[in-house]
Amino acid sequence: MDLKSFEKQVAVSMTDICREIFDSRSHSIKIKKEQVVVRNLVRIFKATLKLANRNGFHAMSLRDLSSESGMSMGGLYAYFKNKEELLTLIQEQGRAIVTRVMGDRLHGIEDAKQALDMAIRSHLYLSEVLQSWFFFSYMETRFFHAEEGKRAIAGELQTEAIFSSILERGISSGVFAIRDPLLVAAAIKAMLQDWYLKRWKYSRRKVSVEAYADFVVSIVSAYGAGKTMRGEKMTSLDQARAVRQGESLNAAKIAAYLKANLPGLAGPATIRQFHSGFSNLTYLIGMGETELVLRRPPFGRRAKSAHDMSREYRILRALRPVFPHAPKPLAYCDDPSVMDAPFYVMERMRGVILRKELPDATAFDAAAAGRLCRRWVDLLGDLHRLDYQGCGLTDLGNPHGYVARQVHGWSRRYRDARTDDVPDFETVMAWLSAGMPPDYSKPALIHNDYKFDNVILDPDDLTRIIGVLDWEMATIGDPLMDLGGSLGYWVEPDDSDELKLIRTLPTLCPGMLTRRQIVARYEKIAGATIENFAWYYCFGLFRLAVIAQQIYYRFFHGQTTDKRFGMLGVAVGILEKAAVRVMETGEY
Repeated sequence: MDLKSFEKQVAVSMTDICREIFDSRSHSIKIKKEQVVVRNLVRIFKATLKLANRNGFHAMSLRDLSSESGMSMGGLYAYFKNKEELLTLIQEQGRAIVTRVMGDRLHGIEDAKQALDMAIRSHLYLSEVLQSWFFFSYMETRFFHAEEGKRAIAGELQTEAIFSSILERGISSGVFAIRDPLLVAAAIKAMLQDWYLKRWKYSRRKVSVEAYADFVVSIVSAYGAGKTMRGEKMTSLDQARAVRQGESLNAAKIAAYLKANLPGLAGPATIRQFHSGFSNLTYLIGMGETELVLRRPPFGRRAKSAHDMSREYRILRALRPVFPHAPKPLAYCDDPSVMDAPFYVMERMRGVILRKELPDATAFDAAAAGRLCRRWVDLLGDLHRLDYQGCGLTDLGNPHGYVARQVHGWSRRYRDARTDDVPDFETVMAWLSAGMPPDYSKPALIHNDYKFDNVILDPDDLTRIIGVLDWEMATIGDPLMDLGGSLGYWVEPDDSDELKLIRTLPTLCPGMLTRRQIVARYEKIAGATIENFAWYYCFGLFRLAVIAQQIYYRFFHGQTTDKRFGMLGVAVGILEKAAVRVMETGEY
């Protein structure tokens, strides 16, 4: 694909963009004739980009814009109220264009190499067609006010995530041998930015955009094609790595505490971190020949009711004797002289944790995938049948009025954590509130975050579950809410491309059960028919959006530097669309 064919296939001229703006904002634009609006928006945007790229948007006045565009001040006010609204309009439309074009061009491309080629070329050609727009967006970011700056950063991370997702797909299929797809994605974005920021350099050298695209594709492909991953025996998908910046622990204090409280430990402590989780932080502590796992709350602002280490430790102590899939807890500490937050230590359960993709077909075929799904559902049923009163967990939660408390509580949490760049979810929250089912007749101990990356598999039999992790949200409540929460993560082949984009589990792989098949199996286990499961599934999507938004809130307000969190605002919008679809169709 070259630039000319791209321009023929993709509507991205200034006129096309202004027509999109009229379609989406006609309610707030005072002029109602499309032809007039589009013509004047083109004049306004061309003048704005010219002035901003010459002197800076912050130095431009509306009188300057009026003079440059040939429109009166009153004429300008028919389209926006002030400079800030004009800036927001330009930035929002720019991000929307990139997202739409990249998504459209990648639709249906399964091969990771082809997808990477298409993504790189589409981004470069788009920046070539809209060079002044891209240059403006990059150069003006440093002058944005705090909220607009955060939206700009989120937009940057969104396109990086597209590249990262393609690279991860290539890693799982053996096409790429890359250790850090996020880092490679960031490097790709930097090379693409160099094209439109230093266009003069390549013009002098007579380098065409097609030639530059060939160069970037060849560089990334050569780097990624190192040693193939095919045929390697998978022993673990959850290796501990170096501790992320800003999340380090005091090794000397931890070593002293562990030696004083756990017999047989000696030597200094080595600390590495498991990077995959989004909630509580998890570390691998090495003490001589012994390996332990430490859990602590995240740094920065935290929801008041979340990240209670003492509660999670207490659950494991009560659960371990009757549910051996729970890790064995070893010590709990709330001494601020050891760490700034309470933490607990547990045994390390060695095994495989699945993430976004399954191992290749030689290790995990469709039959194995189906067997794992059935065992996964069966184990959830075992948990729900557990005698929670007999193991001393009766006061863990109140099952009476559980459904109503969950709907209202999660709605309040979303409103408290909402930032102005995500949907308000009010329609979904009203629908959930209006259609609440009665409390389930048989309350149960529920995990509340039961999914593939919270279970540990036997390395010698990847269909056998040997452990269940992350009990921080466990309580006594409605088991159908637990199942609905689990299936909020479950993405199927027939789901939207957007939902597939934010998938974190290997549920698309051949042999995996569908959501309906999982519900049918659970009904058989429970010996009861589940009415209106679409409501529980919609709640699962909403709850997942709230969890993502609470984490995104921390990133949005600079309370964490973890780049993964920058994409969660986009995920919240995608989950809102999925929830609305369930409301409208009743399908799950």
